[in-house]
Amino acid sequence: MNYRILAPCVALCCAALACGRADAQLTFSLAWGWQGDARQDAAWTAMNNIVNRYNAYGDFTGGNGSHVQAAYNPGVPTAQAGYGGWGGIIEYGGTWPNDRVTMHELDHWLGTGTYSNAQGRSWDGQRAVSILEQFDGVGARVGTDGVHFWPYGMNYDNEWSELNARRNVALVYALRADWGIGSTANPTAWNATSVSLAGSDPVGRSGFNHYSSWSDGEFAHPNADYSTGAHDLRTPNGYPSWTFAGRSLTVNPGGRLLYNGWGHDGRVTFKNLIVDNATVRHDQYDLDTFRLAGAVTLTGDATFDAGQGDIFIEAAVTGAGSLVKTGAHDLTLQASNDYAGATTISRGTLRLAPTRLVAEYTFDNVRGDSVVNLGAGGAPMNGVLANGATIVPAGGGREGSAVSLANGASVNINNGVTDLAPDGNWAVSTWIKTASAGGALLSKTNGGWEYGNTAFFLGDGLGAGSGGQPAGVRWAGGFLQTRARGTIVTDDQWRQVTYVNNGGVYTIYIDGEPLMATRTDSGFSNADIGSMVQLGVANNPGDGALNFNGLMDSVQIYGQSLSAAQAMALYEGQRLGTLPSTTTVSVASGATLDVNGVTQEIAGLDGAAGSSVLLGNRGHLIVNSAADAAFAGVISGSGAVTKSGAGTLTLAGANTLSGITTVAAGVLELDGRIGPTKVDAGATLRGDGQVVGGLTLAAGSTLAVDVAASTDLLAVTGAATLDGVLDVTLDAGFTPTLNDTFTVLTAASLVNNLTLGGPDASLFSLMASTATEVILTAVSGLPGDYNNDGLVDAADYTVWRDNQGAAEWSLPNDFNGGPIGAEQYAAWRSNFGANAAFDAAAASVPEPTAAVAAALLAWPPRRRRPHAT
Repeated sequence: MNYRILAPCVALCCAALACGRADAQLTFSLAWGWQGDARQDAAWTAMNNIVNRYNAYGDFTGGNGSHVQAAYNPGVPTAQAGYGGWGGIIEYGGTWPNDRVTMHELDHWLGTGTYSNAQGRSWDGQRAVSILEQFDGVGARVGTDGVHFWPYGMNYDNEWSELNARRNVALVYALRADWGIGSTANPTAWNATSVSLAGSDPVGRSGFNHYSSWSDGEFAHPNADYSTGAHDLRTPNGYPSWTFAGRSLTVNPGGRLLYNGWGHDGRVTFKNLIVDNATVRHDQYDLDTFRLAGAVTLTGDATFDAGQGDIFIEAAVTGAGSLVKTGAHDLTLQASNDYAGATTISRGTLRLAPTRLVAEYTFDNVRGDSVVNLGAGGAPMNGVLANGATIVPAGGGREGSAVSLANGASVNINNGVTDLAPDGNWAVSTWIKTASAGGALLSKTNGGWEYGNTAFFLGDGLGAGSGGQPAGVRWAGGFLQTRARGTIVTDDQWRQVTYVNNGGVYTIYIDGEPLMATRTDSGFSNADIGSMVQLGVANNPGDGALNFNGLMDSVQIYGQSLSAAQAMALYEGQRLGTLPSTTTVSVASGATLDVNGVTQEIAGLDGAAGSSVLLGNRGHLIVNSAADAAFAGVISGSGAVTKSGAGTLTLAGANTLSGITTVAAGVLELDGRIGPTKVDAGATLRGDGQVVGGLTLAAGSTLAVDVAASTDLLAVTGAATLDGVLDVTLDAGFTPTLNDTFTVLTAASLVNNLTLGGPDASLFSLMASTATEVILTAVSGLPGDYNNDGLVDAADYTVWRDNQGAAEWSLPNDFNGGPIGAEQYAAWRSNFGANAAFDAAAASVPEPTAAVAAALLAWPPRRRRPHAT
């Protein structure tokens, strides 16, 4: 064996720098050939500078020994070196000794182009690639001719700089670790565990790949948590993607993360970006796109400023903080986000892309035995068909293909996928078709029950200890009976089963309908420690291995909890939005929330005049508000809006949405304009606005009106079907005159099955209503006062006599119901002589035709004053 491989080099010169020392040290000495002259002095200085530089970074004493000899050989045209582990030596020749040449030759002595070439070692090891991608961007690779390498190989004098010299040392350390001849421990340069910006990055420099940005004077590394202080950290220039090397980065109050990349496709990735009352800003040109990936945690108000261009947040956003969107360009959220705070859109557009699942398996993308993960987790979460699992081709699944599982067959995912802990936030959903109970749908394990804990499965109806499991859907440590409570999922029909955990509150949904589970029913017995997810099998969950027998399709795993509305939307095949369902959204004037193409539930909606919500043609915004909120902007598009929750949502803008508005719970106060509307049982519609299209009030719903000098008028341009309660309240201090009329609703046509309710229902009747108007008439409230003059007297008898057999409610102050007859006579007789508190002046009912025309044609709607003629 040739114990010394020599590498010829080019002679160049540079300045020297002395560095500190590390515990594990290289040493050096000058060997033969020196003449005690200036050349020898230059060699000693260069060797001292470079050896100290390497020692300061880390332990380079691995397989090559630790003592470097340097000689002078005038027969060498430039300089050369052999691998120290084979007795190599650095020989200076025609090149004058300097730092650049010495670093280049010491690299050879340490194995580059010597050991690596002789042993056929790859230059693309994990550590070297990681270091070079930190310096030059994702995708960067070491170039080599087998002897020399680039970049940072110190091959020519124009390569020398302090920055490049430091990068050379870091790269050679990584290469030696990859080749097995150097230390695999963290280098000394990585000793610091908490590092902050020393100052703001100037334009053109980035702390991602520059040592001088940081308080420890080293490149960012995975052993430390980083913070900006009140300074700016810039991303590097260039087209590649970039990954921040630190364990985390906190952008502190007063600090900013500034995007300076180029192009549309590159992304910036963080293991954990913590935005603490600070700003993340697009600070490049509007032709460049900022894509933020990895993980983002919000603390306090985290501002995302799309000031110079569009921002796409591909990372999951979590934390206790709030999100503030500003800047004229768009911010698009693409992941399943679960932050706890509010969402404020101060400027520009916040766009919601369909939620990217952590994992999704449709079984339409199977390559051999590999089941492709279509979720955000990508290829590391691909599954493998195992133990006889087969694919049923297109047409056999609920949509497209499905997987057939029986007798222990499974799909194994060699990845924990997401945190399925008992106090976590997650959702797991799958479509199944089976006639067999007692089958596991999903388990998370290390291959055996002693490590696993998370199993979701169907029971056999016989109970624990029977060799099966209790009927229904069971979780590890508990179970939920479904036979007595809801849909049976073992009826050989396609059923969707969705499990949701919201911080320890468990819900199971069957075909979108919730079945609430208590901790006793569905608690977990162990922590979430499994590293493998298996579909179709659970190993020894209490009563022995449990196997699913049937078809499975569309398995979806979310890293966030789902609301009831989202679970139903999932069942209906809708795409879920990316905001947390618990966030409230505030939209400033001129700003926009864009939910086109997604179903998004939020906990409240506030907006100034001039703000907007874009539904597009497939957007569905669900406002589940427990507190009162008001939106004065414009909602547009052909999508849908649903108001749920106990609070009141006020819509005051001239909305142009043409899709259905559903009041499912609470109160919708309409002071503006909306499209076709339906009000469900238990919900309330009130206000003074316009419904463009039809209005349907379900039985048990409420239309609430306030009667005053200026009374609520709801104008419906289409047909109105009214089967609920008209809740009437007199404004404080207002007393109507008997027979005053108040038109509270107009429509193109009307099916009026309203009944009067509310605190002042007894003071009004609906007898003056027409085929197009709902009209309240002020009455005395005296039973038997059939001419409504405030007195029960002989004149009322005459009215009763002349109307015998007339329809129900055709007389004022008739509280008996049914056709006019004996009961109304008895009421008059028992109340004869009673007086009302109203002004007793008689009034006739006005002709309503003019009111109908005015209400339907006038916009914005105006409040109608009571009138008497």
